[in-house]
Amino acid sequence: TRRATTSASPRPLDISTGWMVTFGPNATPVAMDTLRSWTDDEATQYFSGVATYEKTVAVPDTMVSNGLALQLDLGDGRPIPPQRLNNGMQAWLDPPVREAATVFVNGRRAGSVWAPPYAIPVTFSNGSGLPARLNDISMRPTPVVTRAYAPSLAPPATSARRSPARGRHSTT
Repeated sequence: TRRATTSASPRPLDISTGWMVTFGPNATPVAMDTLRSWTDDEATQYFSGVATYEKTVAVPDTMVSNGLALQLDLGDGRPIPPQRLNNGMQAWLDPPVREAATVFVNGRRAGSVWAPPYAIPVTFSNGSGLPARLNDISMRPTPVVTRAYAPSLAPPATSARRSPARGRHSTT
């Protein structure tokens, strides 16, 4: 669960729902009810570029008081059960951010995450030094470039048929 947490007593603010995501600089934003990997969606599974996740968050007065340290916690990674590898390397952790993400609060860069802990100290300010109760949070995860080439590396859509000469399956 993605949430803003504090070092004092206020309860964490859950911000894991109600995001708008834009895939590329001139695309139409898409509603994402719950945060998830865009590779889970057929329409965006091969997208390689910068997607922008945006949400306006109403921060309670108890969280914007002077001197209160806040952090944007993007969540913990989940362990992946070890399995046999055919080649290459595998991290046995499914992180909340796949490669890297830069986070902005009210248009100002708050920081970047690419490894645990997936948390960034934030200041909710309106730019004049005063605390802001409505805050725009923007995250820009950047994937590795190989995803853009994945469709050309995928096998062509074919049908399997039995080869009468050898009794094996072949594709056409």
